[in-house]
Amino acid sequence: MVAGMEPVPAAVIEGADRLQVISRFGVGHDNIDVAAATRRGILVTYIPDAMGDAVADLTLGLLLAIARRIPELDAGMKRGEWRRVMGADVTRKSLGIIGTGRIGMAVARRAGGFRMRLLGYDPHANPVFVEELGGEYVSLEELLAQSDFLTLHLPLTAETSGLIGAAELARVRRTAFLINCARGALVDEDAVYAALTEGRLAGFATDVYPQEPPGPHPLYALPNVIALPHIASYTPATAARMSQAALENLLAGLRGDLPEHAVNPEVTRGAGSTINIFAPEAKQG
Repeated sequence: MVAGMEPVPAAVIEGADRLQVISRFGVGHDNIDVAAATRRGILVTYIPDAMGDAVADLTLGLLLAIARRIPELDAGMKRGEWRRVMGADVTRKSLGIIGTGRIGMAVARRAGGFRMRLLGYDPHANPVFVEELGGEYVSLEELLAQSDFLTLHLPLTAETSGLIGAAELARVRRTAFLINCARGALVDEDAVYAALTEGRLAGFATDVYPQEPPGPHPLYALPNVIALPHIASYTPATAARMSQAALENLLAGLRGDLPEHAVNPEVTRGAGSTINIFAPEAKQG
C-alpha cells in the first residue's frame, strides 16, 4: 500500500490479509497505526527528506504574507478598495523555530537571508544550527516570549499534540505571528482563535489541520489568518521525488530488503514472502 494522508487504522490493517508493506507518501506517519502493522509483521516506511525545500519555501512565503498582510490587501484591491495599512517588519526580527530537523534547518537557512535572529527549541539539538547558522537554543518558554515569528516543524506524537495551547500563547508577544506547516494537531485551534480575537496574537498562518479537510471554525474566517489546503509539498519536483522514493521503499520491502527509512525496522521479511507485483494475480488485489 502507498499511503497518503488517509487514516490507516488497526481495523484496516487487520482486515488486509495480503498486506506486506505500507509505504507512506510523505514525511510523517502519524496517520498509520504502526503498532498494529508491527503486530502483523507489516513493514512501514516513510520519506523524511524529499519535501524539505518545498515546505521551507512555503513557510517563508506564509511568514512574509502574514507579516505584510498580502492576502488581505490583495482581496481588498480585487473588491475595488484602495486601503493602505502598515505591515510588520521581517528583517532583523526574531524567528523561533520549534523543531530543528531537516525542515526546521531549511527554514533557518532561508531566514538567514533576512538577517533574522534564530531561536531554536528541540530536545535533540543540532550543532549545525548554532555553529554554522548562528542560532541559539533556548527553552520553549524563552522561545515563546522572545520570538516575533514562531514556526512549527515537529512530528505529531503523544508528547507534541496540543503543544501550542492557551498557556503557551499567554507567553507570546502580542505582536507575534504563528506559522504551522507541520501537523494541525500541534496547535489548539480554539486557543489560537481566542488569542487572535483578544489581541494577544497578531496573526496565524497554517497549511495543516487537526482534521483534513477541516470542519467549519471561525478561526479561518479572521482577516489576520491565512489558511491553505495542505499544499506545502505540491510542486512538480517534490512530487516526482516523493513518488520515486515511495515506490523504491515499497519495492525494497517486497523484495525482503530493509529500506533506509523504515519506521519499524524490527519487522523483517524473508525472500519467501516476496510478491511479484507484475504478476496477473498480484494485479487483481
